Amino acid sequence: MAQKNGFNDYGSSRFVTAEDAYSTMAGSVDDRVRIGFRKTDLELKRQTSGSGSGQKGVGHVWLTINGKTYESTTKAGNNGPASLPFSARTKDVDAYYLLGRAPGFGLKSRSITL
Repeated sequence: MAQKNGFNDYGSSRFVTAEDAYSTMAGSVDDRVRIGFRKTDLELKRQTSGSGSGQKGVGHVWLTINGKTYESTTKAGNNGPASLPFSARTKDVDAYYLLGRAPGFGLKSRSITL
């Protein structure tokens, strides 16, 4: 795995495409934080500009940890923070990086009351 922009870049390793890396690594239950990116399609974005949450071609960023995404999205009927199965983003990924370890992330967390 090579370094790119300060991240561990899967695209420069044994994987042929970012989608291949994502399909292989995003489902891992290993308490590691990874980040996925979808590029903006400027032409498609211009065509659908002003259509609010229905706008197409917009770039997107999400984290994956232990086989789930953590993101703000309108996908799957959400409108804001959500966690989806990693497979919901397989076709979206243009770049995928390992950020680092999150020891104990999979342990049952306690609710925080403010």
